[in-house]
Amino acid sequence: MKPAPDNDTSRSMVKVHVDRFALFDIGSDLEVIRKLLAIRFSLAGIYTTEELLKLFFDLIFGVIPATRGAILLVGRNPEQFEFMTYRDEPFEVDLELAAQVLRDLDAMMSTEGASFICAPLRVFKRKYGVVYLENPEPGTLTMSHFRLFIAAASFAAVTLEQTLNSDRLENENQLLHEEIDRQYGIVGDSECMAEVYRIIRKVSATDSTVLIGGESGTGKELAARAILRSSARRKRPFIEVNCAAIMATLIESELFGHEKGAFTGADTQKIGKIEAADGGTIFLDEIGELTPAAQAAMLRVLQEQQFQRVGGTRTVQVDVRVIAATNRNLKERVQEGSFRLDLFYRLNVIELRMPSLTQRRDDIPILTNHFLQKFRGVRVVSGVTPKARRMLAAYPWPGNVRELQNTIERALVLGSSKFIQPEDLPAELQSKPPDDATDDGLNAKDFEFKVKLIERTLMETGGNVAKAARILQLSKSYVHRLIRNEIVKRT
Repeated sequence: MKPAPDNDTSRSMVKVHVDRFALFDIGSDLEVIRKLLAIRFSLAGIYTTEELLKLFFDLIFGVIPATRGAILLVGRNPEQFEFMTYRDEPFEVDLELAAQVLRDLDAMMSTEGASFICAPLRVFKRKYGVVYLENPEPGTLTMSHFRLFIAAASFAAVTLEQTLNSDRLENENQLLHEEIDRQYGIVGDSECMAEVYRIIRKVSATDSTVLIGGESGTGKELAARAILRSSARRKRPFIEVNCAAIMATLIESELFGHEKGAFTGADTQKIGKIEAADGGTIFLDEIGELTPAAQAAMLRVLQEQQFQRVGGTRTVQVDVRVIAATNRNLKERVQEGSFRLDLFYRLNVIELRMPSLTQRRDDIPILTNHFLQKFRGVRVVSGVTPKARRMLAAYPWPGNVRELQNTIERALVLGSSKFIQPEDLPAELQSKPPDDATDDGLNAKDFEFKVKLIERTLMETGGNVAKAARILQLSKSYVHRLIRNEIVKRT
């Protein structure tokens, strides 16, 4: 195919219409084909647009004698360039020429004066931008370079489409997580938390009763609030009750209210928490602590949406959604006879289990960064040292996310450097080896070697545990614990 001469007499150049350009236009130039295949294979493993643009410049400057180059990308408006990147220093690009190349899909190359070539980045009918190369020496760029450049730009456009889609999905994913943080107040993107978010989205659209289980400190209250924020009742009353914090003799009065004179000290009528939540939602934390009488009354609320105040005879009708939470195993309490089976089934319409921090260790770095931002008012740091991060990752976190939050806040209060250091962490974290290895995690041979090494170091230091710990770069509490465990084992 012969390139058509440009009709513009102000400058001499050749054009090739890219829509009709195909690989056979390269002809039998094996060297061009070899270079083109190398470019194609190199671009195949690229996942981000930034990486693609840099690599494409590196590849194209390796096979075409250009001195500078630019890539101009369009945004939503295909007639306006919104992003420009350059090989080295920014320089002035003929935007009218670039716009013409993209509009007409005609790749152009100068035939006299400074050498330049410009080719469109397009995939089928989708136009993404143009690539522009330049060399001030006349005649430097040849037709062979031109054909290679057109084909390389076509390959780059296909990869660009993939990376832009990948970037878009990554941005949407980031926005989704930010939306989750705003809506739910819950931080984490591990697989088990994805299941939590899925259930929250499902149950938020209903008025079904939800029973949230999980260890203390896993975020059961946050989950309840997350359900509320996305529900139709979000602008109606939301009443929280910690059943474990109320005396057993007062729990019925707190939940259901009482009539005047119902008992000594009941000088006036009192509205209970459930009645106060009429039209909205009540969150019953630690519901496993309800007394038998309160359980019976709560069962009636769930079954019939009605109850009677303590000391009263009039039935009170309510419209209230119940979300309950517990860190106890209610099935075991049913078997023990301390919790009603019928109430358990009424509560357990939808079960949401909040995972422990041990089950979602992948979220520890995300949570750590979240708490560093949350407590910026205490002290601003640049991050956490690698050794401290390993300690955070290795610790079992019996107090779950709440314990991690308190640990980070404590470290910010007590520390003084630009980073969270191991010594800023509580003693129980420092007792763990920073390389994630615990006594149980070592095989017998490794553990025996570590014990012998510590024993030998203690002999060399005359039994000085603190000095031995410094030499071995272990915490003093860990050395003490290892010695104590060995003494017990050998006696």
